[in-house]
Amino acid sequence: MLPRLRGRYGLAVAIALLGLVPNVTLQTSTFALGGLVSADLGASATAVQVVGGLGSAAYAVGAVTAAQLAQRYGQRRLFLGYGLVFVAASVVTASAPGIALFSVGRVVEGLAAGAMLISALPPLVARFPASRLPLTAVVVNVGIFGASTLGPIVGGYAAAAGSWRALFVASAALGALGWIVALVGYADIDPADPEGTVDRAALALTVVATVATFVGTALLTGAAASSPTVWIPIAVGLAALVALLWWEDRHEGSLIPVRALSTQLPVTGIVVASIGGAVFVAAVDLLQQVLADGGAAPEEIAALCWPMPVGVVVGAVAFGVVPGPLRRRR
Repeated sequence: MLPRLRGRYGLAVAIALLGLVPNVTLQTSTFALGGLVSADLGASATAVQVVGGLGSAAYAVGAVTAAQLAQRYGQRRLFLGYGLVFVAASVVTASAPGIALFSVGRVVEGLAAGAMLISALPPLVARFPASRLPLTAVVVNVGIFGASTLGPIVGGYAAAAGSWRALFVASAALGALGWIVALVGYADIDPADPEGTVDRAALALTVVATVATFVGTALLTGAAASSPTVWIPIAVGLAALVALLWWEDRHEGSLIPVRALSTQLPVTGIVVASIGGAVFVAAVDLLQQVLADGGAAPEEIAALCWPMPVGVVVGAVAFGVVPGPLRRRR
């Protein structure tokens, strides 16, 4: 019975949501929990913020690394491995006695979550008929943008309750549930290019671009934008990103097919969703910063943010449903 369930659309949806939601929610909940984590672990607020930046950088590195692995190995086993790593990292983070182990947990969480993004979304977007795309668009929007809006609410109330560790325990539980669903429903997908070579230049440039940019951005909490400790890593990261795009556009058999990203609809949709999600996460964090600077407590920010997930669900459904009648009228 179980092999027959593999590749079913409903299970693919559940795998994508359970693979995306926990880490995306954590990314926008850590702002509210920063002071609590800092006090509990005996670390500075800047250190906690930098760890968050490293976790976000690891997310990008994990996605690019998983794209390389997917070329050479079957994705089912890879996804199950990523899921186990995410659960273990969440447990480590939840039980961390100090900033060092907390940092390791957050970085490994980011790596595993970025890898799950690559293994969960493309099968959902590309393996089913075009008639499924509107519903898939709803799922992706809710999974990325909806989870981002849950972060301030969950984080705010967790901060008010004085329990940041419970949030990571919940992430581990959701990750374990996602692993079980993937064990049952993830389809066997053959590697695209088992004999392909590793694009080492792309991996190296990705690490530099993401780590430098996110660390520089995280340091903005403790230094001015004009400070060399901020703008130098950001400048290095942006330069590495430009070099990455230049290399991949000209390199045969590239890890990141730049031309395909702008010409193939399923791939372009994934890229747009990923970039939009990153921008949206930054916007949500900025909103929390503005409200906190105005004197709002974490639970007050949580109460103010509750319309956001509702609006995202309504907007995602409209985005998926409305194009159908418009196409029929044409």
